[in-house]
Formats: sequence, structure tokens, C-alpha cells
Amino acid sequence: MQGKLSSKKVDKAERVNILSIDGGGIRVLIPLIVLMELEMKTGRNISSMFQMYGGTSFGAIIAAALNKPKAFARAGTPDYTTLGVFNFLTENAKKIFEARNYVYGQAKHGKEHLGSKLGSLLGGAKMNRLINTVCIPAFDKLAGETVWFENDMAEEDADWKVADVVLASCCAPTFFDS
Repeated sequence: MQGKLSSKKVDKAERVNILSIDGGGIRVLIPLIVLMELEMKTGRNISSMFQMYGGTSFGAIIAAALNKPKAFARAGTPDYTTLGVFNFLTENAKKIFEARNYVYGQAKHGKEHLGSKLGSLLGGAKMNRLINTVCIPAFDKLAGETVWFENDMAEEDADWKVADVVLASCCAPTFFDS
């Protein structure tokens, strides 16, 4: 039996725009430049254009930073635009990706610089305070499975520090220490 496309029209109120940003280290600047162009052409923050965000590794940095609320501002006001995240990544890339003497079986980069820089970017922000729904995967090396961090869970279950969640997503055995 062949599938048939539904003729039901999606009500605008039911529609959800999802932004998924892949990782890839500093190559994450490519989708970030596209998002910068979208912000520039529309005159709106990316956080007002999508209702759900996903990101892996450095894509998680972008998803989280674009949804971090500005302290003491009107509810839903993001702390960063895409240009702010772009500047953060380009200014800190050399230190974050500083290679250490490679030993077989060891990660190429240490997570110390990345962790401290994420702390300065995301501060003490908690997942349950992000502006939109954000879903970030990380790999649990001991359990051998992916763990999903989502901020739309019950309030008491999602008070993880955003910087910790993003750091966990960035850690890969060959790239950054887990």
C-alpha cells in the first residue's frame, strides 16, 4: 500500500519551527554565518524565529547561547545575537583548539579552556530558564549510550547548568576529554 500525503492544512498556531545545528568544531561557523544573514535580513533575533533548538557539540554552544536570557531584561530577550556568538567563537578558537602533544588513544585537545570559556559565555544559566525548547545530546561513555538534555522537562528536573550540558555535548573521545 502506498502512502498518501495528508491534505490537512497545518494551522499556523500548531506549526513549530525547529533549528538543528550540527557540530564539527570550528566548522560550526558556516551555519552560524547563515543564521547571521537571516537575522540581518529580517531584523529579528534568531530566538524569535524558532521554537525548538537542537545542537551537538559546537552546535549545542550556538543553540544554548542564542536562547540564554539576558539578565534583568524583558522576558524572552536573548543575551546574544548570532554576531555575538560568532565573535565569541572566533576570538576564543585558538585557545579552545590548542593542540596538546598527541598520544594515541588520547583526545587531541584538553577541555579546560573550553570549559572556562563556556563559563564566561553562559555564566550560571540553567537549562530550565532558556527562552525556547532546547535539546542537547551527550554521550555517556560509561553506559555506552546517548543522554538527552531537554529544558522543557519539569522544573525540578531541568535545572542543570547550561555550560555543563554543552561541555558534555562537546566532549568526544578523539576530540576533547570526556
